[in-house]
Amino acid sequence: MSLPSVTALVPAPRTAVPPDSGQEGWGPWVTARLDSAWRPTEWQPDCWLFTGSVHEPRSSVSLCRTNVCDTVVSPAGIFCPFCREHQKTSPQPAEEFARSFVPERNRVTFGGVPDQCGFSKDGQRCVRPRHCKQLCLTHYTQWKTHTRRKHPGRWEDTAAPYTDTPACPAPACPLPGLYGRGLCRHHAQRFREHRRSRPDALVAPWAAQQPPYLAPHQFSLLPLPELLRLEVLYGLQQAEPWLRVFEPAQVRRMVRDLAGTTTLVSAVTDEQMCPRSTVAVLRLLTRVRTAVQAAHAEYTGTAPAKDDILDLRALGQRSRTPAGIRTPKTVDLRTRKPT
Repeated sequence: MSLPSVTALVPAPRTAVPPDSGQEGWGPWVTARLDSAWRPTEWQPDCWLFTGSVHEPRSSVSLCRTNVCDTVVSPAGIFCPFCREHQKTSPQPAEEFARSFVPERNRVTFGGVPDQCGFSKDGQRCVRPRHCKQLCLTHYTQWKTHTRRKHPGRWEDTAAPYTDTPACPAPACPLPGLYGRGLCRHHAQRFREHRRSRPDALVAPWAAQQPPYLAPHQFSLLPLPELLRLEVLYGLQQAEPWLRVFEPAQVRRMVRDLAGTTTLVSAVTDEQMCPRSTVAVLRLLTRVRTAVQAAHAEYTGTAPAKDDILDLRALGQRSRTPAGIRTPKTVDLRTRKPT
């Protein structure tokens, strides 16, 4: 993993017109410096999706604290929502509950892919996911219509198993596009909400900017504007050495709180940029913006810090605690006048 260039923190000679300072070139400049090998088992650059792995020790991701539960959680070492609800009402201590509880789910979690439809005919089974009564949405609708209208014969006689499952057009979405306008259930619901404020919105351009349903160990940069997306990714890559543990859930909250922002390179404070963020999210945002602002100073050929005060994080300062670097160290290179 590459660290920010040391030259980004060394005061550059002041010039009337800094070299290559046009903002139209800032996005390509950042793109050329992204680390293409960053977390290859977790980061999907083609769809801007991060999925934390329980096998990656640098990520705060693990299986549910319950021994026999295979749900992935973030931060690591906690109960999943299903087990947590049962643990709250259990008289057992948390450790004993984790050893003895066996979760029995009677429905697929939202965002999960259901089992295959149970309808078969002539040796061919329908490949579409179940919706209700162990049937896919179409077969369930056919059965319900046949039953309510009391049609003669069996509904199965006029039904046929499906051999394909249309995909939801949202990038990286694993759910089938069997609902309104060819979307999955999750995106069909979100698109209906979107149409309330933009009744003329089209599905294709809207879906292209939508992340999949995100589990706790995932985040997506797709909802951000293109330039901000590049800045956040660059900042995360460069700020990672300042963290002892990488928490996907905190990044997802930061992306949510950056709604309405166009760039991290501005004079507003972190609190003004994300006024509703928690302390932990603001701490992460500060680290990301520190790296991005140092890079922007290198791009414009200007000193990265006011009055030539250097931030040692961008020079390679690393965290020695799980909480990361709380108080960054600086070096003052200003010429001091003799007293």
